[in-house]
Amino acid sequence: PEQTVEVAVPESEQRRLRWLAFGAYCGLLRQVSAGDEEGHRVRRDAIERIVDLCVKGHVSTPAAIPPLVRALDDPHHLVRKAALSGLKSLFPEGSNEPLSLGLTSVSPDVARAALDELATRGSQARPQIVRALNSSQSEVRRYAFELLERLSEKGSLEPLLAALGSEHADLRIGVLERLTNSSDTRIVPALCKAMESDHDDLRLRAAELLSRYRDDRAVDVLATFMRSDQSSFVSRGRDALSLLATSAAVRALAARMEDASPDERAALVRALGNTRNADAIDPLCARFDDETANVRTAAFDACIEVAGKDREKRNYAIAMRFLRAAVRAKDPAIRRLAAEQLDAGDDSAAEELLESLFSDRDVPTRVAAVDAYSKRVIEKKANVAPLEAVLKAGARELMLSAAEGVASRGLG
Repeated sequence: PEQTVEVAVPESEQRRLRWLAFGAYCGLLRQVSAGDEEGHRVRRDAIERIVDLCVKGHVSTPAAIPPLVRALDDPHHLVRKAALSGLKSLFPEGSNEPLSLGLTSVSPDVARAALDELATRGSQARPQIVRALNSSQSEVRRYAFELLERLSEKGSLEPLLAALGSEHADLRIGVLERLTNSSDTRIVPALCKAMESDHDDLRLRAAELLSRYRDDRAVDVLATFMRSDQSSFVSRGRDALSLLATSAAVRALAARMEDASPDERAALVRALGNTRNADAIDPLCARFDDETANVRTAAFDACIEVAGKDREKRNYAIAMRFLRAAVRAKDPAIRRLAAEQLDAGDDSAAEELLESLFSDRDVPTRVAAVDAYSKRVIEKKANVAPLEAVLKAGARELMLSAAEGVASRGLG
């Protein structure tokens, strides 16, 4: 019989052949064709052989990683699963690195599998799960957020704060709604970052929430949205500035007034009133001479809102500021409204303002002024002489109110 002669293959040739085989396996991983039912088996076998070459030290780990990472996005789920398993074989048991590579996959099932395994490792894996909030896949981002919530204590803000730092607007918007009722100031920096987004809905929602913290960094964003072409953005920006209610917010609302339509001006003066900020009085008084009647009336009502509707609790120092302007308004309706409010308060300047209206060219205004002055005579012991002068003048429409005030002092 013939003897088998073993031919020794030089080590250098063995290395060459192994690298040649490695290259062939990598090439097989790239051969993907639609409808090829057998191809995925070949690719899975190629993955096993690449891992074997690496584990036995014939191929370096840095060389084996790239083809396996590419295989994480293979069209067939079994190939993707084999690739992730193969990557884990290349690293020490418990290493996070192969799972981090899995999170780079654009295949949601691979990233979810990596996240599930990370979640079993507790808090030490949390940074990697947080990084998955920036995944290019929305499904993966949402799943990472869900895992963070499971790993955190009930009611913790940490997952929400982490999600607010995501690069993706869809996740941040969803999280913002969860923070609506939170009073934790830790969210403020995250809200400021969200206001820098290119996504209009996100920027506006973040500014709205920031306004609840009376933080003026929201003002510029909200003021910009008041000039939007979308009416819903305009009203939301205006309402948030009204809620913010700082001096800067008042200035932003007032600045929008000049080039606004009548309906918009009416809405703006109501928003100024809702701030209940004394700085709103001057821009509101400027609207007493607005070209539109309902804006003028709305401005007066807004001033009342600022000073206080409840006469018992009203700030009369603020009230006198706008009432002085109101009695000089061109619109008789505003002068009459002022007269009707001047019967209250302890400031004697109110009597001088009322007396100046006794000769107003508008009859209802004159009547309202004399009536209010008469009440001050009765209730606040105001000087009765101006009412005596009214009686002597004999204007019929003023006689009844004047006589009532004079009679209260026993001088009728």
